[in-house]
Amino acid sequence: MNFIFCIADCFGQKLHNKVLTKLLHLRNSHFFVVDVIIFSLTPLLALILHSDGNIVLEKYKSELIIITILFLAIKLTIFWSFGFYRHYWRYAGVEELTFIAMLTIAEVVVQSLLFETFYYISLFHINQLPQSLPFLDGLISCIFIGGLRFSVQAMERVNQKTEFLHPRERVLIVGAGNAGVSLVQEIQRNPHIGLAPIAFIDDDPNKLNL
Repeated sequence: MNFIFCIADCFGQKLHNKVLTKLLHLRNSHFFVVDVIIFSLTPLLALILHSDGNIVLEKYKSELIIITILFLAIKLTIFWSFGFYRHYWRYAGVEELTFIAMLTIAEVVVQSLLFETFYYISLFHINQLPQSLPFLDGLISCIFIGGLRFSVQAMERVNQKTEFLHPRERVLIVGAGNAGVSLVQEIQRNPHIGLAPIAFIDDDPNKLNL
């Protein structure tokens, strides 16, 4: 059982480190690609949210495609023009959060104005879509892009907090016999000891990789 817990803990730690490494190496070009994908989905998500999931996509298909392209162009234009993709997000704080909120407000205002204009003059025939769509779309976009960027810092802080609360010294166990195995099991049962067994050292070549 301890062996299973050890494997699970090791796997979880490796997965956490891998995800953290990937997030810390994300560049603005990667964020841009992810944002395009997010912005392409948010009008649909906003429509689903507005109708509590009870929608017939065929009814809104053509209008949804038009409004998705329109909103995508608006968002990318605003975000790019104000240098959103030149920020360094690893140490994002209140200023960056405020920046995202301000850009979202600007985006919602522009989207709402164009949506209302097209809605009342029947341009592009989008009058079947709910008028709250620009606001819901902006809200969902803000949550996703803000969550993505602040997840980088959040994961790094969790990692630092874990290391602070549970500082463990990496150790080698000399002897892979019964005593060595018992020692490792004791260390695993008592994490407060502050030791992390890394490997066994033994002069018996038959125990290699076991």
